Amino acid sequence: MIKSDITSALAHALFNYDASSGMLRGKGIKFKETIIDGYRSVSLGGITMYVHQLIWLLETGDLNTEGIKHINGNLLDNRWINLYKATTISKPIVTRAAPSKKKVVKRKKRKPNKVRTEA
Repeated sequence: MIKSDITSALAHALFNYDASSGMLRGKGIKFKETIIDGYRSVSLGGITMYVHQLIWLLETGDLNTEGIKHINGNLLDNRWINLYKATTISKPIVTRAAPSKKKVVKRKKRKPNKVRTEA
């Protein structure tokens, strides 16, 4: 079996997924879960697949699981609300203005001139 052999129907037959916790469990099967490049992955039947891609397949039926990203940047957080399919404009890049390089000059307060009064 190769990765392309996994269909949505087969994934549903093999796994239970809790969208609120992000936990993936086997339905009466044992699978090996490891961390590869910071992502959770499962190995079953000689193939290894990232858990977030398997979850995308389970939830959408979409076999094209490339480009699935984690919104909060935590690669182990596989809750459904944390996953999105990246496109070139999917996630805005937040930038901040660079701090000003102007030199701040502090000046001493001048004392008011004393006016002499002659009596």
